Formats: sequence, structure tokens, C-alpha cells
Amino acid sequence: MPTLNCLLDSSLPLMHLRISECIFTRKPSLVTTVLGSCISATFFHAPSGMAAICHAMLPQAAAGPKGGHGACRFVDVAITSILERFRRCNIKPGDLDAKLFGGACSMVQPKHLRPEQLDTGAYWNLNVGARNVEVARALLKQAGISLKGEHVGGASGRKLFFHTATGDVWVKTLR
Repeated sequence: MPTLNCLLDSSLPLMHLRISECIFTRKPSLVTTVLGSCISATFFHAPSGMAAICHAMLPQAAAGPKGGHGACRFVDVAITSILERFRRCNIKPGDLDAKLFGGACSMVQPKHLRPEQLDTGAYWNLNVGARNVEVARALLKQAGISLKGEHVGGASGRKLFFHTATGDVWVKTLR
């Protein structure tokens, strides 16, 4: 696996993924994004070279139209849309390498809680990050996808670099 610095110094196109966006590509590139309570799910299909990533901020879309501008704002819509795009290319969800990132607790941490307690108990309902992770995991499991890796929860944000030609992901924890 090449080092991140080597990739950053290469001629590989660098793309910035913003909140509520999804990228589906066959072109080798390095996609970067910054996450707090939002999640990113990465998908890679080695035989075809196809890759996808989303940056979703809320767990589920309300009833109504699921498409249109900002549809990838919701974890359920983003993941479902990406999996459908792979299906249209005759790629089964179970054939994808998937990884999950983000879902940090975005609320102000009560002084009596340690960081490892933020994703459990009474504060879960206030923790949109934990709900984002839960919805993503459930959708992936329902689709028959086993996660190849994850870096989720906690109290810190993350900066991701996703290499679309290999499926490799580098994570930098933000303090």
C-alpha cells in the first residue's frame, strides 16, 4: 500500500467530498472529506475498479421523495442509492469491500461521562453520530455486506483520504 504522502505528491486527482454528496467513480482519484457526527461509507469493487463514497449527516430521510438535490444528506438514502448504482452495473452488494467512518458524538460532553460512554446509554438519543452509525450498519448488514473496516464513534472528528483505485482509506483523528 503506498503511503498517503506519496499519493498526495502524485498526479492523482484530489477530490473534496462535501456534506450531502456521494461520489461513484471508476477513475483513480483520492477523495478527501472531514467528518464529525456525519458518516462516510466507502465501497470498492476490485474486479471492475468501481468505487463509491458518501458523506451523510442525518440517519434517515422523512417520508416523501428520496431523490433530488442533497439526497445523500441521509444515511439511508445515500447507502441505498450507492448500492442501487452498483446493482445497475451488475455488481452484487456482497461483492463489495465496504468500510464505515465517522459518527462522533457532536454534543457537548457532560463532565461525568468518559469518551467511551458517549455512544451508549441515556445520551444515545441525543447523539446523532451514534444513530448514523447504527443505521449504516443495519443497511449494510441487510444488503449482505460485511464491513472490512471501520473507525466510528468517540468524541473526535476525522479526516479521511479514500483511494478509489484500491479501496484503501487513511484516517487522521482531529483533536
